[in-house]
Amino acid sequence: MQKSRKFVHAFAAAIERTWPRWRERLQGRLPLFASGLILLLGGWVLTRALYVESPPTQLTSDQSPEPSTAPQKLPSFIESPVPATAITNSGDKDKTAEPAPANEESKTVQTEQGETESPIMLSRFTVLAIDAGHGGIDPGSIGRNGLTEKEVTLRLAKKVRSLLSSVDNLHVALTRYDDRTININTRTEIIKEIGADFVLSLHMNAIPQEQITLVESYYKTSRRAHMLRDDFFIKSSDSNIEISRSLATTIQDAVFKTVKRHNEISVNAGLKTDPMRILSQNEVPGALLEVTCLSNPEEEERLRSDEYLDKLAYAIANGIKQFLKTNLDAMTVSTLTPFTASTYAD
Repeated sequence: MQKSRKFVHAFAAAIERTWPRWRERLQGRLPLFASGLILLLGGWVLTRALYVESPPTQLTSDQSPEPSTAPQKLPSFIESPVPATAITNSGDKDKTAEPAPANEESKTVQTEQGETESPIMLSRFTVLAIDAGHGGIDPGSIGRNGLTEKEVTLRLAKKVRSLLSSVDNLHVALTRYDDRTININTRTEIIKEIGADFVLSLHMNAIPQEQITLVESYYKTSRRAHMLRDDFFIKSSDSNIEISRSLATTIQDAVFKTVKRHNEISVNAGLKTDPMRILSQNEVPGALLEVTCLSNPEEEERLRSDEYLDKLAYAIANGIKQFLKTNLDAMTVSTLTPFTASTYAD
């Protein structure tokens, strides 16, 4: 750096000594004037370049400590899925939050076909937030015979959570564990508080054509990407968008296979990029799944049975497992934030 500074000072002194001669020559000679101007600008740029300090040395990949892949203990602040005192939409306190399920000695899972499935282990601790749509004073869609969306989504979310308990290093928390009213802002606060790495919101659809049953999904996207409807922009604007698309695709395909086996007219309605607030207000990958249609009376009756819900839950859980196998390394690790007293005050 000292040699660079001496060179700059020498260069500036040379310009100062020769400038009077250049000024005489420049009278009436525009090309020479332009050359002198370029020379001065070049000297200024060179000076700036030489005096800019180099950024601090960063650790290279060889110097960085390798992350541990050993299973991590569940952090104490999320050993229970939600705190004992959880907030509702009206701000009332409720102390009926469901405790986390006890660890089972056997983690073997029965598939829909009755086969035994080997458990999987994730390479690092991961948190999934499952949002059971609607609840409380908001019933969501209502079937012809009175079955409500809020009932089905809660039962289904609990079943999926139970199935995923076989996955080592994966913690699954719900945004609600009972029939309560929770607005979108509160749901997103809960998702952030539990330190979710990704989000799945469960819903039931309703359409005018009662004989049709369809499955569709929405995945996290920015409003700008949604308005442009541009695949290249969607892929490049946010790394979470592409991961969210993969999450929605994998689960949708698994669920549609199950729905199709039980419905004569079933439609795979594909993926949508509508920026749902439950997804767009979170900084992690997410998808919203319209599992099936409550507007179909026959499907409504099937949804009353645990047997059919078990099949749907297995399809969703299997889709999540497949997603994690291929996307875990690409997901950004969330900063796990403990529940704060200000949010869940007694």
